[in-house]
This record gives sequence, structure tokens and C-alpha cells, in this order.
Amino acid sequence: MENLIEAIRKSCETENWHAALYIALTMPDICAGIENPGTTSKGVRYKAWFDEYLRQAFVGNGSFCFLTADDCWALRNSLLHEGSDMLQGAKAIVSQVKFTTLNMHRCRVEDVALFNVAAFCGDVIKAVQTWLERKGSDPEIAERLSAMARVEKSTFDIGLVRFGR
Repeated sequence: MENLIEAIRKSCETENWHAALYIALTMPDICAGIENPGTTSKGVRYKAWFDEYLRQAFVGNGSFCFLTADDCWALRNSLLHEGSDMLQGAKAIVSQVKFTTLNMHRCRVEDVALFNVAAFCGDVIKAVQTWLERKGSDPEIAERLSAMARVEKSTFDIGLVRFGR
């Protein structure tokens, strides 16, 4: 999980905004899938994880909400599958999400939400770290975390075959 968090951070540092955003939007999928593999639909898992760990980052004064679980799921789907910031499918409060590098975060104009991309990614990282603190020591979750895909950077074995030096 740390490799994905670091990938988001490095992407923000190098202003590779799309990479940072696309990884950030998949983190609720990954965490929810590790915690509850094979249960319910991916959308249901994603939204439940968002509500538990990320929702508070998008609630303003009182109960004003800049982004709901339904909105984030629709954003994830629109961006990853169509490259669009226009939300498709069930939307709770917004029809479009605009990301910016300007010094603004958590703004809404009519039904368009505006987020600073680095701050948005930071909110996701914080939520993932909270999830790891709460769930990462569970033996089943720790085992699934250790089995996550990784890029091999040195010598590694597959069966009886050794790759690298």
C-alpha cells in the first residue's frame, strides 16, 4: 500500500496530475477490496469505504457536502473509463468535478465541484493511512496487503526460475 501512496505523492511533486488523480480515485476500491474481498458489488464497497474514511474530508461547515460517495464513485467511473469529469450515472449533488492547481479546494458553483488536485490526493492519502492504522494489523488484511501486486526492482524468483542478477 505504501508504494501506491508514494506513487501519488511523487506524481503530485512532479505535477503528473492525472497519474496522481487516477491512482487516488482507485484507492477506495483497493482498500475496500482488501478488507472485504468478494462481498457485495464493487460500487457498494467503494461507497461504504468512502463514507467511513473519506466523507468527512468533503463536509464543510454544518452539513454542507462538497462530494458524496455516489459522486466520487461516478467521478471514478467517468474519469477511469471515459476520461471525463462529467459524472455519469447516479449523482447525489454534483454533475461535474473540476480539478485545479490554483489555491482553491472544496468549492462548489451550482452543481460543479472544484478541488485542488494535490489537496484532493492528500485527502485520499490521509484516509488510506487512517484505514491502515485501523485495519492493517488484522492478520487477514495484513496477508492480503502483502500479496498486492508490486513492480519487482531487483532479483526475484518465479518457481524455479530466477530473474535479474
